Amino acid sequence: MQRRDFLKGALAVAALKEMLGNRWDELQEELAAQESTKPSKSPNEKIVLGVIGCGGQGRFLMRVAMQNPDVVIAAVCDVMEDRLANAVKLAGGNATPYKDFRKLLDRKDIDAVIIATPDHWHCVQVIAASEAGKDIYVEKPLGHNIAEQRAAVNAAKKFNRVVQHGTQQLSGAHYRIAKELVQSGALGKVTRVRAWNVWNDTPHGIGNPPDEPPPPNIDWDMWLGPAPTRPFNRNRCFAPGYWFMWDTSGGFMLSWAVHHVDTIHWIMGVTAPKTAMSVGGKYVLQDNRETPDTQDAFLDYGDFYCRSPSTTLTPDRLKAAGMASLFTGLMGHSS
Repeated sequence: MQRRDFLKGALAVAALKEMLGNRWDELQEELAAQESTKPSKSPNEKIVLGVIGCGGQGRFLMRVAMQNPDVVIAAVCDVMEDRLANAVKLAGGNATPYKDFRKLLDRKDIDAVIIATPDHWHCVQVIAASEAGKDIYVEKPLGHNIAEQRAAVNAAKKFNRVVQHGTQQLSGAHYRIAKELVQSGALGKVTRVRAWNVWNDTPHGIGNPPDEPPPPNIDWDMWLGPAPTRPFNRNRCFAPGYWFMWDTSGGFMLSWAVHHVDTIHWIMGVTAPKTAMSVGGKYVLQDNRETPDTQDAFLDYGDFYCRSPSTTLTPDRLKAAGMASLFTGLMGHSS
């Protein structure tokens, strides 16, 4: 870290302490207490987990869950044989492997499931898991479109399930501090929020691999599931490629911007915009993606608005911006 960046960070912390006053110390004590909390369940009260979707994110979530001594991973599921074998190994060889998630959900001993499948499967599996009486952690985005997302929420309510959606940013201590800062009025009335994701993938983006027969270790029909039948293509099957196909996801707006918008809702104390619009297109990248390479979303909440740009065409000198949110009030701004 450069000395200038360190000093800027230190000055920002000092300013936050001054604006939040005693609340700063209270926040630090609360966060420390959370870190020191230890599980207290007896062995016969362990939470039995099943994991549906054992790619990189699924196995990452397995490792997180396994850090808690109250958790036992009893079953894993994936349509790719190598990922399934890796997940069984990660679980110490004690997890039963499944290729069909419905068989995993049939098990009465499983209390909860982690769903880390491609986006187009999320809602179908949330609904099925809710009907099976499981509590659920599902990766973002909740689903492929608004209609199926509403159906998933309704199913969770109908069957009285605990469902956590994987927009994990709300767990970050710095976001709690940002919320305190905005809600304290230190910035004045916030009228504008900007949240962005910027990269530079020019000119070839995710590339143009040809359609081909599916590898023998992948059940391609099961991978497609509720999506329309399409030929196997590595960009259609593997992340990040499938993020940019309309049948299976919705581009960076669905795979990344959702994190920021969720955080903005929490910080600003709102649940949905009054109106929303988006503009953009695939203007430059020479790859086989279907979703825009440049896009802006505008969300109007009545007394403030949010602009969420997402682009893979950012000039190198601006790439350091990466991703962030900026809250602008009458007396200042914070990011």
